[in-house]
Amino acid sequence: MTPEADTGDVVVIGASFGGVEALQRLVAALDPHLKAAVLVCLHVWARAESFLPHLLARAGSLPAHHPRDGDIPRQGNIYIAPPDLHLLIENGRMRLARGPKENRHRPSVDVLFRTAAQCYRSRVIGVLLTGYGADGAAGLAAIERHHGLTIVQDPGESRAPEMPESALRLLKPDYQLSLAEIGPALNTLVRKSAGKQAARRDNVRGCAEENGDAMANEVDRSYSHRDSPTGFICPDCGGALWERDEDGAKKFRCRIGHAYSPESLLDAESESVESALWSAVRSLEESAAIARRVAQLVPGGASEFEQKAEQRQREAEVIRKLIARQSPS
Repeated sequence: MTPEADTGDVVVIGASFGGVEALQRLVAALDPHLKAAVLVCLHVWARAESFLPHLLARAGSLPAHHPRDGDIPRQGNIYIAPPDLHLLIENGRMRLARGPKENRHRPSVDVLFRTAAQCYRSRVIGVLLTGYGADGAAGLAAIERHHGLTIVQDPGESRAPEMPESALRLLKPDYQLSLAEIGPALNTLVRKSAGKQAARRDNVRGCAEENGDAMANEVDRSYSHRDSPTGFICPDCGGALWERDEDGAKKFRCRIGHAYSPESLLDAESESVESALWSAVRSLEESAAIARRVAQLVPGGASEFEQKAEQRQREAEVIRKLIARQSPS
């Protein structure tokens, strides 16, 4: 039996903030005899212990677990990306990689969606749920380009609407559904596609041809000479960023493969600016403290050094107030 022969269709699901509750509700509605493997990417803290397999197994009737590197996705099972590891598909097998972060996340929804689209083509169904940021939009566009099906949760009922909204700005999904509608829709779509054996054999061959080096490609998706240099610096590593189009979505990538949507790049730069401002506060307050100490050691010039300390402290307070006035968004 080939690695792909037991999978049926493949459903890939991406979520971020609010995703635990959304995923529990979704899997509770899935058919216990679902003829598809379900692969899930949820943004989690890198050092967190993940209880999501236990929660999803309790919520529904399908077994849920973290895959091991090289496992074959089996129908009727839910596989969840472990913390701090990309989950991707290579030649019909699940691979785990500590590749460069995409959209400031590892695991990244875009990585899972993109490699699933390259491997399974029309056999993949992509579902994008609640979350902040833009991760998943480009991956969903890749699924659309490979003639898979796309589902986006209605942003109006999402706990965090940014991820669904980002996808809707980039593409017109096959379905825009409420969370209560997504599980039953998946059951119906998987049943309708069951039995298309000829299409599956074609897709298995395509998977081996197009996706065979997915691990190497995803771990090092570096720039090419066709990309446009931006003059911007990668917030993660300090390298130069190149601008490129990926499946109709704009991406910024550095030489080693860190990738950002325009929204995530702006978020990362905002954090860098805040970090620089706090560094300025620290430097000014240290300078004030040194000036006060020098005033104690050099009594003859105490007044001059005290004035300098007060000036540095006032400058630090100006920056502190500037940071405090920034919008939480």
